[in-house]
Amino acid sequence: MERRFMYIERTSFTGYQDLDLYYPNAGVFRLTSDVEGWFMLFHGDYGFRNAPVIFIFLQRQDILDEGKTGILISPFFLKEYVRKLSLIMCDDLRMRMSQSWGNGVKRNDVKQIVDQWEDVFRSFESGV
Repeated sequence: MERRFMYIERTSFTGYQDLDLYYPNAGVFRLTSDVEGWFMLFHGDYGFRNAPVIFIFLQRQDILDEGKTGILISPFFLKEYVRKLSLIMCDDLRMRMSQSWGNGVKRNDVKQIVDQWEDVFRSFESGV
């Protein structure tokens, strides 16, 4: 596959690498595996403010604000993937999404998530 796509500028297939070398120079994050390393990759992407383009699965809808912090795509609809990927390549949209990352990071902060779980458990205790 690497030989087949060698002519595409700014595209590389490298196998495992230290992502800290790639994220600072990236503008769009495309998840190539539907489950492997999902949370590590996604939260690493938050830190570098790259706009993600990912297929929709249940756990992902809560993490991303469609059109604000990234783009969601119906699973395996490749025409939709191509269309939406071309949208995010627009510098203005990508920059707006990058600037919106701060809110997404706060919403997915470990302390905030733990606080929400504690609220759920307290509601069970009180019978609500």
